[in-house]
Amino acid sequence: MELMDDNKPTESLNALVEALDTPDFATVLLNILRRTYPYVFALDLLTATPTMFADAFKVTGAKEDVSRKCRTFFLHAAKAAGVPLGNRILTGSVPRSTAGVKRRPKKIKEPEAEGTQSSTPTPTPPAATAITDTALEYKLIDLMREEGVEDAERSAIWTLVQYLTAKAKKKAADNLSTAS
Repeated sequence: MELMDDNKPTESLNALVEALDTPDFATVLLNILRRTYPYVFALDLLTATPTMFADAFKVTGAKEDVSRKCRTFFLHAAKAAGVPLGNRILTGSVPRSTAGVKRRPKKIKEPEAEGTQSSTPTPTPPAATAITDTALEYKLIDLMREEGVEDAERSAIWTLVQYLTAKAKKKAADNLSTAS
């Protein structure tokens, strides 16, 4: 927003502080917002959809979670500056990308205490398809290459790959010693 320059307040920041709690505050803030967010003001903010609003912020190159915070900041500042905003932007939500946080699996209900019976029978789980350690190793390597895998997850996957490799080497060595 160019409110600081070399750790010193700019004229814009001084004007904003001086206008605080005065009728001029909205005008000063609006001028700063128009200068800082021209890509947002290019939209018709009364009729724009939440997705159009979110797409306008993509020019910043910020990651999705940072972009969401920027949009929230802009909306609050725009309200304070008296910018007319449509209900679609104010009440709408933009779907978050799937590249960020993974959803947690649903929790499984605890089994009921002995002696009590459930009204619905417990379904039997489908038969598990057997997978060789080598196939699992390849599957894990592919998983590491997927977009959105975080460093901690990648490290855990790599630990599993190393375990499977060591297990295969041990099995091969055991087979050699048994054969001789």
